[in-house]
Amino acid sequence: AAEEEEEEGGGAVTALLRPADVTPFGRREIAAEEGEDGARGGGGSSPAAPPPAEYALYTHRAEGLRVLGAEDAVEVRLAAREWEIAVVAPVRAEGEVRWAPLGLLDMLNGGGAVLSSSLALSSPPGEAAATAVVRAAGRIGAFARPAPLEVCVDDSPVRFEYDEGSGLLTVNVAADGAEVEPLELRARWGPPAEEEEEEQQS
Repeated sequence: AAEEEEEEGGGAVTALLRPADVTPFGRREIAAEEGEDGARGGGGSSPAAPPPAEYALYTHRAEGLRVLGAEDAVEVRLAAREWEIAVVAPVRAEGEVRWAPLGLLDMLNGGGAVLSSSLALSSPPGEAAATAVVRAAGRIGAFARPAPLEVCVDDSPVRFEYDEGSGLLTVNVAADGAEVEPLELRARWGPPAEEEEEEQQS
C-alpha cells in the first residue's frame, strides 16, 4: 500500500492501493517519463515500451474489480486482524476490446498463475481474440470489455459468467485428474451470429 493510516480504536487501518506501487509497473512509468532506454543511465539499444494506460485491480476477499490509471488509488479499510490481497494486471487494448487476465481467483497468489496473455484483432474486421495461459484449473478470472461472444478452454467452448458492471469474466474449470497442467483460456469478440449469417448470404 502506498499510504497507510491507523485509525483510532481497535487498530483499524486504511490503505491506498495504486498500480504504480507495484514495482514492475512503477519502473516502466519512470523509464517512459524520462525517455531512457529501459533503465537509468541509458546504454540500451531500444526505447522503453510505453506503460499501459489502465490497470485492473482485483481485491481477493472483497471480490471487487476496478480499472485504474497508474496513479489512481483504491481505498481499503481493514479492521484489526483483517487482511486483503490485491491482484494488479495491465490492461491490453485493441480497438474497442480491453483485456486483463487476473488468474485463479480462489488462490491467495492467483495472479501468479498467469503464464502469458495476448490480445489481437483478427480478420474479418470487427473480430478480436484474447488468450491467457493459466498454470492450473480452477475459477479463472479476467477483466474484459465488452462481454465476449465465446470463451474456450483448450479449444473447447465453455460456459462463462460476466458482470456488466465491473467487466469481470469468470470461468470454472474442473481439474481433470491429479496432474497439474497449464491450460489456455481463449475469448472471442465479433459480430453476433445473425450478422455473420446475413454477411454469408449476401
